[in-house]
Amino acid sequence: MKKGLIILADANQVGIGYKLILPIVKYFYIKGDSKYQIINLYREGFDPMVTDTITGSITRSYMHAIKTADEIHVITNSHLGGISPSFEGFIERIFKNDFAYQRDGSSRMSRLKSKDIYYYVTYNTKRFRYGPVWLRLKFIIGKLFKSSTVFQIYLDDVLQQDTKQYKAGLNESIKKKLNKNRS
Repeated sequence: MKKGLIILADANQVGIGYKLILPIVKYFYIKGDSKYQIINLYREGFDPMVTDTITGSITRSYMHAIKTADEIHVITNSHLGGISPSFEGFIERIFKNDFAYQRDGSSRMSRLKSKDIYYYVTYNTKRFRYGPVWLRLKFIIGKLFKSSTVFQIYLDDVLQQDTKQYKAGLNESIKKKLNKNRS
């Protein structure tokens, strides 16, 4: 049985991440009778700029959640050409030496190679098929994991289509990737 971790790094609680993507991802775990945990960085008050004992315990709990998960789903939005500030801070705090990888001279040996990671990035405008956010998530951070999949969701695409039709297409796309990586 796969255990999933869903990381919400989207401040807009009425946006696409909460209303469209989160229910689809949760559905796959509920349907498969699998366990999942949700970490909501904004609701839990994760502040990457604060370095006190409380934040240290929060960081350790996030590390434990990643260790125990088989699949990690990150729902975030793009901000000024980059990912959300909370997820940026999450990466800085969590995916570091001695947890996500081990330095061996000038190379890095990943400690998360048994896990799959899925990113769901929402954009307000369509710019590039493979932009800097996609490249960073896929090839820099994604190298720490067994597989890295980036779903790019554009607000214009959602608004131009019928919501049910778009949701069905996204559902099918996610289902294909999950089944491919699980086999």
